[in-house]
Amino acid sequence: TVIKKNRKTILQAVVLLLSITTGWSIILLIKGIYPFGGKSICSGDMMEQVMPLYAHVWDFLHGRSALFFDWTTGLGNNLTGSLWHFSIISPSSLFFLLISRDYIERSMFLFLGIRYLITGLVFWIVLKKWFPDLSYAISLAAVILYVFQPFCMQYYLMPG
Repeated sequence: TVIKKNRKTILQAVVLLLSITTGWSIILLIKGIYPFGGKSICSGDMMEQVMPLYAHVWDFLHGRSALFFDWTTGLGNNLTGSLWHFSIISPSSLFFLLISRDYIERSMFLFLGIRYLITGLVFWIVLKKWFPDLSYAISLAAVILYVFQPFCMQYYLMPG
């Protein structure tokens, strides 16, 4: 029955997303990162590289600057490499249309959380497609391990 299968798939997706959200919240809580503390995700580089990239994306999305060149950093800076390498040009960056410029740093926990949720959901869909006989418990474990592995955590934390 198709309806029963769809309900089961939706329930599995919800459990997956709740698992990732719980894991992400626990990490933020343990590390004392905003909103569970005073630390910020994107100030590890003393805000000299990461935050200006997102401020630049925000400025571009709100019509205040050009996408590939920014005169407000380093007396003019070509951001093409940074924008492509760090996946700043991605649909997830549309998030910055929804927040004020002053809230960029504080919203990184939410922005990254959304990216981890999308990453986990897409990986789960790929696993279901490639390995249709894989049990849900194993695919859930694989997704959790993938999303919270050091490379993903560091790669997505670095550029946001």
